[in-house]
Amino acid sequence: MYLSNYFGRQSLSRQIVAGFIILSMLVGGSLSVGIFRAMIFVERGLISEGLERELDHYLSDPYYRKFIDRSGKYLVFEQDSGSGSRVPAWLEGLDPGFHEAFNDGSSYHAWVRTYHGVKYFLLSDQTEFEQEEREIFIYISLGFLLSMFAAYLLARFIARQVSAPVVLLEESVAAMSDPRSNGVIPVENFNDDEVGRLARSFQQIFKRYRAALEREQNFSADLSHELRTPVMIITSACELLLLDRDINHAARRRIEGVREASRQMQMIVKALLVLLRNQHAEESGFSVRPLSEILHAVTGSWEETFRDAGMDFSLCVDHEPTAAIPMPEIVVELILANLLRNARDHAAAGCVCVRVGAGWLAVEDSGVGIPEDRMDDLTGRFSSGHIFSENSEHLGMGLSLVGRLCEMMGWTFRLSRSPEGGASASVAFR
Repeated sequence: MYLSNYFGRQSLSRQIVAGFIILSMLVGGSLSVGIFRAMIFVERGLISEGLERELDHYLSDPYYRKFIDRSGKYLVFEQDSGSGSRVPAWLEGLDPGFHEAFNDGSSYHAWVRTYHGVKYFLLSDQTEFEQEEREIFIYISLGFLLSMFAAYLLARFIARQVSAPVVLLEESVAAMSDPRSNGVIPVENFNDDEVGRLARSFQQIFKRYRAALEREQNFSADLSHELRTPVMIITSACELLLLDRDINHAARRRIEGVREASRQMQMIVKALLVLLRNQHAEESGFSVRPLSEILHAVTGSWEETFRDAGMDFSLCVDHEPTAAIPMPEIVVELILANLLRNARDHAAAGCVCVRVGAGWLAVEDSGVGIPEDRMDDLTGRFSSGHIFSENSEHLGMGLSLVGRLCEMMGWTFRLSRSPEGGASASVAFR
């Protein structure tokens, strides 16, 4: 699991190199160890067999004893407890069979056998052979290291060949996110393989995406002009009509209703335009103001509305540092206006409070509240609260827009029941 997580965090080329090196290390190490172990096994088998045969010949042929003594190839020691003959101290304690013995920097292979109560030691000087064995071990180790180095070079070459088209595709796709790029992947630089087919698929997808984006931008421009202009004309006309003192009370109320509806339409159009761009406020060119200034501007325009509805309205700033944070003006205005409108529509009576805490903003009311099983439904598109609020005559787009605006900004929107009753809609800033 650890290795899987570790390799998953590495680049493609590093994964290829690491996998190749590990495989080469396992194969090369196994072969090196196997060769050395086989050499030792064969050495022991052949030498022990030869020493045993020589000692048998030595014991069975008296003339051969004289030949061995004169040749100097072997050393023979006898240990007879009856005659008192002894062997060197470094040979004592050796049991019958094959042994490796060392004395004064020399290495010996010994075969020990008990014959007619006498313990015979046949020794062969293997100092030069042991030196050659050490050299062979060094050569095997050097060969293993050289093979690892060659495997590393080969792995780098293969990784570069394999990852080069992937890196090119990654750079091409990353460059396409730049608005100044031409939005074209150089598909002619890719072979007709899996990566090449993926590049061509990306090219087709990006072409469709660019076309859809261009249509949306054109639609945004048309929407901004064709909808906002008539809505502003309606609002201005209502303002002018309200200046006429000869209008009776009933007509004035209807004109105020039209003006309020046009303001809501203007706010919804503005919110939809912000969502259509789907960019952060800093990237969209929106003005940024301290949160406290935005709150006073928005709540000031709603105080009369709540007063006319017979409701208490208040602004409570519990955390001054949060109120001083610069915020995108239009986004906070849209969020707060939607939350206040929903509070006015669903609270019916009582009080509404805008509260600022450490890193969050909340609109609390003392209305009938929201059932737990309806919390998630109210943030859906066109969801309405008429089931539990008699005064609701709206489609319920406000909370849906608030949720989408918060998601666009990376904020967290949450609905909950207030401890005193009613509902609380809070926005936690990032």
